[in-house]
Amino acid sequence: METLYDLIKVTTIIKSDNHKKALDYIEKRHISLETAERFNLEWSVTDSVCGEIVGVTIPTGNGSSITRYIDPPDSWQRYIKVGCNQFFNYSALNGTSEPVFITEGEFDALSILQEKKTAIALGGVSNVDSFMDQLKRDGLRPTLVLVLDSDTAGREATKKIQEKAKLMGISCFSPSLEGVKDVNELLCKDPIDFEKKISKWLSEAKKLEAVLTPEEETVWKQYFPCRMDQLSADFDNIIRETMAKPRIQTGFDCLDQAIGGGVREGIYVLGGAPSTGKTTFCLQVASSLAKQGQDVFLFSYEMTAAEIQAKNIVREYCSSPKGRVQLTTNDVLRGEIFKDQAKEKAYRYSISQMKCINEHLFFYSDDNMTIKVIKDKVQQYINTFHRTPVIVIDYLQMVPPTSERLTDKQNIDNIMLSLRQLKNMGVPCFVISSLSRVSYDSPIGLSSFKESGSIEFSADIALALDFEAMYTAQINAKGKVEIDLNHERSVPVRSLLLTVLKNRLGQAGTQISFDFTPAGNLFQERGLFTR
Repeated sequence: METLYDLIKVTTIIKSDNHKKALDYIEKRHISLETAERFNLEWSVTDSVCGEIVGVTIPTGNGSSITRYIDPPDSWQRYIKVGCNQFFNYSALNGTSEPVFITEGEFDALSILQEKKTAIALGGVSNVDSFMDQLKRDGLRPTLVLVLDSDTAGREATKKIQEKAKLMGISCFSPSLEGVKDVNELLCKDPIDFEKKISKWLSEAKKLEAVLTPEEETVWKQYFPCRMDQLSADFDNIIRETMAKPRIQTGFDCLDQAIGGGVREGIYVLGGAPSTGKTTFCLQVASSLAKQGQDVFLFSYEMTAAEIQAKNIVREYCSSPKGRVQLTTNDVLRGEIFKDQAKEKAYRYSISQMKCINEHLFFYSDDNMTIKVIKDKVQQYINTFHRTPVIVIDYLQMVPPTSERLTDKQNIDNIMLSLRQLKNMGVPCFVISSLSRVSYDSPIGLSSFKESGSIEFSADIALALDFEAMYTAQINAKGKVEIDLNHERSVPVRSLLLTVLKNRLGQAGTQISFDFTPAGNLFQERGLFTR
């Protein structure tokens, strides 16, 4: 006796005139003849003891196929597979970066394919494990749009794919097939709505974020502890914490406004021509911060603690309503205050006003104080008191290298790296920098700073102090500003401009006018500069 499948005759559907049953069937499933030809659908006839059985055959791979028997309708077997188990249209994964629709049945996949989207059929829920294993072997991680049947078996298979996909770092989108059993039924129900839904689901799948495997997540956390999606999840709280830390006022309203409301963690570099009062300016800012209860560490390579204190005493007196007596730094350091009753009274008054400054201003001076020493002191303070100080370094080019083999440029690079590390600890870092000599007789720019490359890239705020005349005087044929620098340096009250050369998080270019009185160690802000 001949077996059921001994006499199989195969002819391409679209070339057949004799098997209208097969043609009617694919039309009933809303599969176009173009799609049938594209995927090599065939009709088949099997002679059996029960008579002739007509079916539609879909090739699923090299030497493998699945046949859907359609006539007689009550055929004892609806499907028959030939060859090894292969997934219909799996090869499409090699040529696409788009999300891929995953269906149970081949006709479901064909329904999506004729909408010019990528789809693969599993050939049944029992093939979930082998499909996911195949993806893993091939090293493929496409975004999957899971549209398996809506019955219990389909829902359980969908859940299984999602669980395995998570471990493999594969993103999944699972739209609802509410009201229909499968994708092809959705197509047959309303072809126009079907097209809209497929496009919508594809668009939603494209929005999915990349998924990491547990192993990759471990690696990312080891080498990149803050991934942006993790930051975004708690970004509101981060902003609120930042708002809860009020910026510290410098004592100069226009400057505070220019740098975003006051001092916060970051690197502030101040450069200036000789006799523009760079150290005095930073010392006045440091004292203003100390008055607000902010601890300030002053690391000085040029001045002694006595000189710093004398400058503070004179400034506090000269800036007070009682500052009518001429009191200078030399008067304090040379003891002249004890030879003149009025000056001694001014001195005593100033000391009485400096309690908060003296409690919060710390002075360090050592010719061998490297940036490592500075960093270690700050770290020790933070670990002990659980708060961050403001630091002032006077000045950058005098900080000794940590190794004798470092060039000047390498030393500056190393210092700026350490300052960035302190910034990441929440420390505001003020650094005074010298300028190259060629920039003394022209307006200051970022390139004016010595070893400017590292300074330019690392500074959050770069400031320049210069004579106001440098921006108002005539420029000669050689491009030089025609001013008498000796005169500008000798007047008792010098007109200066503070320029914001760089502002990482705000607007650069702001210029602020100041009156600088060297005898009183006092800067007074006049307002924004306009030409």
